[in-house]
Amino acid sequence: MAEPLSLPHPTATDILIGKLSSLGAGFNPPADSRRIDEIEAKLGVSFPAGVREFYLRCDGITGDIEWFWDFFPLATLVERTVERRSHPFFILEDGSRIPYADLVCFCDVMIDAPTYVFHGNPLDPRFGQFYADSTVSEGWPVAGSFDEFVRVFVAEHDEILMGFGKTASEGK
Repeated sequence: MAEPLSLPHPTATDILIGKLSSLGAGFNPPADSRRIDEIEAKLGVSFPAGVREFYLRCDGITGDIEWFWDFFPLATLVERTVERRSHPFFILEDGSRIPYADLVCFCDVMIDAPTYVFHGNPLDPRFGQFYADSTVSEGWPVAGSFDEFVRVFVAEHDEILMGFGKTASEGK
């Protein structure tokens, strides 16, 4: 008897795009590898594999979605990242600092809520980690990888993302 055909497991990008679609997002046409390479070179960073896959599938979202989430098109990603880099360091709630030159803005939610950034320096052990960058308080770690960020987003998209095991009051 023939083995049953097994379907590939969905990637984190498949899950993220599916969730964003269910929340009413539209999607910009995908970026190509050359454009992503140009953005990485311009910012002096590397995108984690899942972030790169996201942009190869869509260049951010369009339209208003539930809770006002905005997953940035590459042009906005550059603009927001360069703006953040006017400050030398991102300060975490534990007092540690990360150079803004190592961070890239990926998405945000609502006005005055955090912008979610990822660490883009592949020579640093924090490469690929995601953080909440709040302009009114210190930031906090949200996820150790793109895949974990997607799991947190799917679980907590109707709240400010705190990461697993935290509530909004604990994260501030």
